[in-house]
Amino acid sequence: MRGMHPLRIAAPGRGIVAGTFTTVNGSSPTAVQGRGWSVARDGEGLWTVTLTDAVQGFDAIVVTPWMEDLPANGTNENVNCVVDQDSVTTQAFQIELTITDDTTGAGGPSASDEPGTQISFIAIVRLTSVSDPQP
Repeated sequence: MRGMHPLRIAAPGRGIVAGTFTTVNGSSPTAVQGRGWSVARDGEGLWTVTLTDAVQGFDAIVVTPWMEDLPANGTNENVNCVVDQDSVTTQAFQIELTITDDTTGAGGPSASDEPGTQISFIAIVRLTSVSDPQP
């Protein structure tokens, strides 16, 4: 592709794993884009992303939801899509999607498995145990 250059990362021994999956209410996603990983539904609003091969660890994981249905006019919904830090291993991490409706004031967060929502992630992984050079 024109104007595209190989990615360079300042730290040695790092890689990027990225992808997108589309949620399906009640089952694991079938629309998956990306390589080197798979995804399984663990429960309402919970998915585990598993890398094909284990890594030394994760430097960063960023997740973003693309909601299929946006909140109606006049509502105030907070959408949170996070990685559960206690779930992170050298080969997997769990993503949780919750929605809080603040319109009625009734609200605690509820797990969301809204069909058609896409969840994207980018993970910076450590490929080796070699420590970073000191500045």
